[in-house]
Amino acid sequence: MKKAFLITLIFLLGISLLPNKEAKATPAVVIEVVDEFEEVSKWRPFAKYCSGDTEGSLYSQSSERWRGRYSMKIDYKFNTKEEDNLTLANPGLWDLRRFDEFEFWVKGDGKPVALYIYFMDKKGNFLKYGPGGGINEDFRISSTFWKRLGINFEEHPPKEAKGKIDLSSITTVGIRLSDKLKRDTPYSGTIFIGRMRLIAKVKELSLNPKTFSPNGDGVNDTTLITYYLAEPASVSARIYDQEDHPQKTFLENLPTLAGKHQIIWNGKDERGKVLPDGTYICRIVGVTNSAKIISFSGELKIDTKGIYRRGS
Repeated sequence: MKKAFLITLIFLLGISLLPNKEAKATPAVVIEVVDEFEEVSKWRPFAKYCSGDTEGSLYSQSSERWRGRYSMKIDYKFNTKEEDNLTLANPGLWDLRRFDEFEFWVKGDGKPVALYIYFMDKKGNFLKYGPGGGINEDFRISSTFWKRLGINFEEHPPKEAKGKIDLSSITTVGIRLSDKLKRDTPYSGTIFIGRMRLIAKVKELSLNPKTFSPNGDGVNDTTLITYYLAEPASVSARIYDQEDHPQKTFLENLPTLAGKHQIIWNGKDERGKVLPDGTYICRIVGVTNSAKIISFSGELKIDTKGIYRRGS
């Protein structure tokens, strides 16, 4: 009796230990974004990470959040054996038309997981670029990467390219971490994406109103000069006449922080006198802390008669 019971028990245990073909891997993903001030934020993806072709996406709720330097840490864990492609993390596709430049430094722990950066041009052509297998060395890519190397993908397309892609017309970039290997045991690891730099495009110089009337009547007596710096810089700001003679100096090599700055001008020159009616140039120049030259300029018109206000 006992022998028959033991045989039945062993048989049932054997059945229960057989692999479940319906079971799918459930990756556990933690994404930390560390900005230049070392503030850590844990973000929840808007879509769940799962197996198959479904990709999880992570977007900042505020586009302003991405201005600056960041480090991203992706912790991943596979719980079961998975035969199909498993998309683990995808921080989305950033619209590069909104950014002046971007840079990625990738550092991995050598685990056999593939990290690729995806590019898409205006025609919708995709390019998958990355070091492939185990990432155990620094991998750098930036908006000027190919220009420096003089690589033309139309002449030398990589294996993962689909069709021809014009790098000068790239509009989006994204990151995808995936694994196609079959696993018998659970495993985990960490991928670091360091010093991610995305500088959002903004209107670098705004003049409002472009035509103003500094005649003391209380209507449009001043104009607001607004400029944006993507990074700290030493800035000079002046008003010039049509013959390029300086008429008013606001700033002279002033160390200025990154961000939006504003100057109010009442139309007066250095002597405190209102300039004659006509067109003038507002010019803002400087050198950033990283030795980049900046130069913004725009036209302003003084009309003390104020006829434009009456719609004529």
